[in-house]
Amino acid sequence: MTVPRRCIAAPPAETDDHVLVAGFVTPSGAARRLLALRLVAAFALGPALASAAQPPPSMAATPAEPGQTPAEIVPERSELLTGIGVPRGRFRFQWQNDSWLTESDRFYTNGIGLGWTLEDGTLSQGLENLLHWLPFTPEDRSGTATELFVRQDMFTPEDFTNPALVLDDRPYAGWLHLDIEHQVLTLRRDRRDDRLDTWELQLGIVGPSALAEQAQREVHELVSAPEPRGWDNQLEDEPGIVLGYHRQFRAYYDPHALGPIEADFIGRYGARVGNVETSARIGGVLRAGFGLPRHFGTAMRGDAPGVRYRHRIYAAAGVSGKVVLRNIFLDGNTFSSSHSVDRNPLVAQFHVGLHWEPCSRARVSIAEFFSTAEFDSPSQEGDLGHFTSVQLELFF
Repeated sequence: MTVPRRCIAAPPAETDDHVLVAGFVTPSGAARRLLALRLVAAFALGPALASAAQPPPSMAATPAEPGQTPAEIVPERSELLTGIGVPRGRFRFQWQNDSWLTESDRFYTNGIGLGWTLEDGTLSQGLENLLHWLPFTPEDRSGTATELFVRQDMFTPEDFTNPALVLDDRPYAGWLHLDIEHQVLTLRRDRRDDRLDTWELQLGIVGPSALAEQAQREVHELVSAPEPRGWDNQLEDEPGIVLGYHRQFRAYYDPHALGPIEADFIGRYGARVGNVETSARIGGVLRAGFGLPRHFGTAMRGDAPGVRYRHRIYAAAGVSGKVVLRNIFLDGNTFSSSHSVDRNPLVAQFHVGLHWEPCSRARVSIAEFFSTAEFDSPSQEGDLGHFTSVQLELFF
C-alpha cells in the first residue's frame, strides 16, 4: 500500500547531538555524556539550590490564625513591619464650616485647604534622609511621608453685621498659612504597638493679607447671606510661625469586637509653640467598623505588599483637652496693640465622624466637632461651639 506523501514526516537531519535509530531521535555519544553531566549536577546541587530559594526560618511567614486577614500575616524576622508604610501621592481637600448643620455663623466660621503628599521617590527619600534626626521619632520605622498643605482659616464675632468694634466679642481675623508635616509611621506585629509621630511647621500671615474678608464677602454674596460689615476691626498683619509635634498610638485593638466589626482606641498627645498658637493637647479616638486601617489617616500604605484591598467603612468618636497659653485670634497681635478678649486656658473638644474608603484610591470623611467656650462671651451663654468638617482624599 502506498502511503500518501502528506502523511510522511521528513526525518530530522543527523547532527553531532542526535542520530536516527528505528525512527526515534536519540542522543549521540557526545550528547549522552553532556546529559549525564547535567543529571549529576542536578542531583548534587538541587537540594542546595532549593534550600537557598526558601526564606530562612526567621523570615518565614507566620501561619494565619482563625479570623486573621492576609494583611495581618507578617514576617517573624522582627516585631517591626517593613515594606508597608510606603507613601503614595495624595491630593487632600478639606472644608470646615459652622453653618452647614445650623444657621450659626460665628467664631471659627470657616476653614478650607488643599494638600499634597509626596509619593515615594527621590524627593521623598531625600527629605527622609534630611529629617531623620528629628527627636521623638523611632530609629526603626515602617515608613515616612511629607505633606504640604495650604489653608485659610476665618474667625468672626457673633454679630458680623455690626460695623462697630464689639469689645466683649472675639476679634475678626484671617490666617493664611502653609503647613509642612513630616510623618513617621511605625507598624509592629502587635497592632497595639502601632504609632505615628508627626512634626509640623506652619508659616503664614495673620491679618488683611490673609484675604479672609474678601473670601467671606464673596461667599455670602453667592449664597445671599447677610453682608459682613465689621472687617475694618480685624487684627493687623503679622507673620506667623508655629512648630508642633504630635503622637498617635493604638492602645487597644479587637478584630471581633462585635462579630465582624473591628474596634480600636487611638491615644493622642502633642504640643505647638509659636506666636499664633502655643498649646498642649491630650485625647483619644474610639473607632469601630469594617476593615479598620492602620495608617492613622496618612497617605502611607497600611497593608502588607501584595495584599489586595478590601472595602472599609468605620465610625469614630473622640475627645480631647487642650491647655492654651497663646491664641493670637483671642489674645490679639503680638507686636502691636489690637482688639482682644479674655481667653479660657482650658478647652475641651469632642467629635463624631464617619469614614468611607470605597476603593484603594479614595477616602471620604465627614465629622462634627464641638468645643467648650474658648473665651467668656455673653452671646455664647454656655452653649458649645461647633463646626462640620468634610474631607476628600485621592491617591495616585
